[in-house]
Amino acid sequence: MSWESRQYKMRLLGFRGSKVLTCRLENKELLKMVDDLARNVFGIAQFKDSDSDINFYTGFPNHQTLMACYKFLSPGENGENIVYVTSSTDDSFTPTNSEEIPGNKPGRRR
Repeated sequence: MSWESRQYKMRLLGFRGSKVLTCRLENKELLKMVDDLARNVFGIAQFKDSDSDINFYTGFPNHQTLMACYKFLSPGENGENIVYVTSSTDDSFTPTNSEEIPGNKPGRRR
């Protein structure tokens, strides 16, 4: 192998090595950003160990009771088990999906 080809390979390896090092540093920074963002997400999981926080935000005495009620109500994977209730003129409640009645919005009428 000639001296020139060795130098070329050494420069190529040096370039690739620095590129790999740069990518590893960038990957490390991105992973740190993902961890920081994951810690700042507001959700029930961050309060599951604090009964006082669960009680404050939900009114349930603890996380276990809250989850038991949630499982009992079973809203479904994407809320498909939730049915809106609208009032009719005879003061009885009729469960309907909001998509069935045009212009119908969930909630109390104003």
